[in-house]
Amino acid sequence: MLERFFHLYLEHPLELTHDLATVIPIVVGLFYANPKRKEIRFLLIYFVFLFFRNLISNIYATYRINNIFLYNFFNFIEIIGFGLTYYFNINKSNFKFYILIGSILVIIINVFFWETNEFSAGILTLTRIFGLSIALFYFVELLAEMKVKNILKHSLFWVSSGIIIHSTGTILIFLFSKIILSTRAAPDIFFAYWNFILIMYIVFCLFVSVGFWVSKYDEDNYA
Repeated sequence: MLERFFHLYLEHPLELTHDLATVIPIVVGLFYANPKRKEIRFLLIYFVFLFFRNLISNIYATYRINNIFLYNFFNFIEIIGFGLTYYFNINKSNFKFYILIGSILVIIINVFFWETNEFSAGILTLTRIFGLSIALFYFVELLAEMKVKNILKHSLFWVSSGIIIHSTGTILIFLFSKIILSTRAAPDIFFAYWNFILIMYIVFCLFVSVGFWVSKYDEDNYA
């Protein structure tokens, strides 16, 4: 098993960086994040699920077993994770309602786009749109209320920034995933776009890690 992992990372070194990047927010979240904040706890649980998805996916890859369905399925967990993260941070009932209804609708619609052997352009794209939408709406509310003293010490500023960067950077790739991420795509094309997705994910992990780190200031950072 270890030898297979070694060869996998040797052939695709960016995968190793990607997997290590997943560990960073987990470590920072466990030891430095504010455990009192529900949104932080839900986001930390999301990354723990991410870690195990990556582990199982890599095991499947080393044995040449299809692992694409794991990525499609994990988008459902991503919707729930992001939805809960923002739901428990917002006080306005109308925003909570939009998040709840939006999460349910996207999950239901994504069911109809389910695929097992190919990346689902519908699932991946709608999930990016969902994450981008709630992050942008949160920024609008944050700026409108002006309750945060120092935005750089506000956890969800960093989390939202990471979601926006990751979503905008990958949404077009996922929209055309039927072509460029297909099992029939040329290997050089596939890995060029796949590596870019990994880079965007690494950036996302770093932003969330900073968010976890500064979450200890959240309670004293409101006007």
